[in-house]
Amino acid sequence: MEARLYSEMRTRAERRHFRVKTIKRKKRIIKEHNNYWSYAYDGVLNKGKIHCSCPICKHIRRYISSAKKRTDKLKFIEGLKEYFNKEVE
Repeated sequence: MEARLYSEMRTRAERRHFRVKTIKRKKRIIKEHNNYWSYAYDGVLNKGKIHCSCPICKHIRRYISSAKKRTDKLKFIEGLKEYFNKEVE
């Protein structure tokens, strides 16, 4: 796509494309978190932010840098599993 002047407007097709892209991304996030978010129809996902508020994700957002997020999340979850399995036994 070529560079735009500041005064140029986006076409309806461009806005529709980005809207669909945003909705797809948010639906994927919801699916990855076991459908934790309910919505009446897809258009609701176009605006606003969605995020998981579980303790694990909250810890990751606050304390773990984005570069190591995935591997650290897995290590953190494994540590929790080990901790809770020791208490049960």
